[in-house]
Amino acid sequence: MEPHTVPTIVCEQRWGKEGDPGASVSEFRYAAEPWGPELDGLSSAHRFGELLHGMYRLQPQGPPKPERVIRLEDWGVWWRDGGY
Repeated sequence: MEPHTVPTIVCEQRWGKEGDPGASVSEFRYAAEPWGPELDGLSSAHRFGELLHGMYRLQPQGPPKPERVIRLEDWGVWWRDGGY
């Protein structure tokens, strides 16, 4: 099964200042088009809910370090070439 890209709206909330030991960022992703064909197989509750909710620790150098990430994966049946 090949991955499918879902256009999303990303919202972030930062806690603390970058470089502080306890600084972190929460990221939430929602479907940009809840009724788009990319979300076939999902219920209305999932179409309008969070597709991803992540908490990342901000490090003094380098990318944010994931602490907890919950994402919606592997749903529905993906049809290709008429189902064959």
